[in-house]
Parts: sequence; structure tokens; C-alpha cells
Amino acid sequence: MNRRSPAIPAADHNSPPPQSRPVPTIYKNPPPPRPPPSATLVSKEIRMALSQRKLNSVRANAQKSTGPKTPAGKAAVSLNAVTHGLSAQTVVLHNEPAAEYEAELNHYLAHFQPLGKPECDLVRQLAAAHWRLARYAAVESALLENQMAKDEQWIDEHFTEVDEIHRLAFAFDSLAGANSALALLNRYQARLHREYQKILNALTEMQTARSSKEVKLQNKPNPRIEHSAPKLLTISPPDESAAPSNQQPNQPETRPERETRNQQRETS
Repeated sequence: MNRRSPAIPAADHNSPPPQSRPVPTIYKNPPPPRPPPSATLVSKEIRMALSQRKLNSVRANAQKSTGPKTPAGKAAVSLNAVTHGLSAQTVVLHNEPAAEYEAELNHYLAHFQPLGKPECDLVRQLAAAHWRLARYAAVESALLENQMAKDEQWIDEHFTEVDEIHRLAFAFDSLAGANSALALLNRYQARLHREYQKILNALTEMQTARSSKEVKLQNKPNPRIEHSAPKLLTISPPDESAAPSNQQPNQPETRPERETRNQQRETS
């Protein structure tokens, strides 16, 4: 079979400009120009297959969310009663698992151990930003999967062998562009990542300042405690005028001592 280079179509306003990309493929026939990327959705069967696979993945992940088990984690869960705006009703979409978000929020509360409403609000903002970052990553995967599904028939008709990485490259090329959905998504991701870092820095500074203040209060002396000087124990020197006694008190006399004493009485 002879290989022929693909024909370059005449430029028009409805087809994308020809782009050269080295793809190790074997052509059946000279492929026509690729259809331009459009905003149309994939077929109903493909959407149902992707939705069912996503649903199974979400259900499997939800089974892993059991909530905090340690005393510190359970203590952090008690902060859920605090009134706030970043709840599961405002962060989680209707087709996302609210229980999984609540479990992730509890993990953040248990990790940072916030004290007071300002710290608690920052932790909730941090968890919400992380949840949206994960959502955008899932959307990026879905965009590429949808585009690969749209390109599958065209690729199979004009190429005899294309590996998966080149199928992904075709999909990425179709979604490339300054005004494409993928470019807009990447801008959202970059902005949200900066927001996440900003919230994390603010929370770290607030907790560091609180810890330093607590250490200073612990080291500060209490003026109410009176420190009295210890009393010195004075020992009086022994009386040198007193004659030393060779006889210990309560000790019985010996026989020589008793005879000597009797002789002294008789002499006197």
C-alpha cells in the first residue's frame, strides 16, 4: 500500500487552518480536512456512558468518607453549628456528593483546629476553594474525554492505527485556542489556585500571631502573687562557759564511780 500525504484543503471560513503534526499513522485514504470544533454535544449514548461511569466513581468515593474518628477531629466537627455562608448547600452542586464535601470540610477543621469565627471562616473558605479546584480538574478531564469521543469516528475512518496518547493529542488540539473552553477553564484554575494560597497565608499568619500571644501571656509574671523573702534559720553557738560533762544523761554509774563518791562523803 502506498502512503500518500493528506491533501491540504482550500482555506475557507468554516475549516481550521492546516496544522502539521508528526503522527505515526498509516492512512487508508487521504483524509479530508477535520471538521472544526463545535459546541455540539456528543451523542446521547456516549453521554449516558460517561455519566454512568462518573456516577459509579462518585458512589465509590462516597463510601470512603466516614468522618473523623479521633477526639481532635470530633471536637472540630462541633464547629459545624457555627453560622456561616460556605455550607454544602452553597458550595456543592446538585449532582455532587454533599456528604463527601462535609467529610473533606471536617478534615480541614480537624487539621487546622481553628479558634474563633475568623479562623473558622478562613478554614471553610480554604476547603471550598480546594473543592472547586478538584471540580475544575474533573471538568478538564471531561472536556478531553468528550472531544476524544467526538473525534473517534473521524480518526477510525482515516487512520488504521492511532495510539491513545495521539487520540488525546487530537482532542487537545481541537480544544486549543485563546477563546476555547479549555483555555477559559485554565484561567479559572489559575485564579482559584492564587485564591487558595492567599487564604492559606492569611490563616497561617492569624494562627501564628495567636500562638505568639498565648506564649507571651504564659511568660508574663502575675503581679498579684507576692514573693516574700525566705526566712533564714539561725543557730545559736554553744555556751563555752558550761563545763563539759563526761557522763551521758540517763546512764547508770559504774562501781568505781559509786565508791569514789561514797569516800568523798565520808571525808567531808
